[in-house]
Amino acid sequence: MAADSATLVARFYDEAWNQADETVAREILAEDFSFRGSLGPERRG
Repeated sequence: MAADSATLVARFYDEAWNQADETVAREILAEDFSFRGSLGPERRG
């Protein structure tokens, strides 16, 4: 069963971001995910 968007966002910030759990990030983010923080280059993958 797929998690809803709010659950995924909460999990990303709690587990992947705050706890720096790379395993969770790899589990919930697409391989071609792109991210650009407020200060820095765009990151992909």
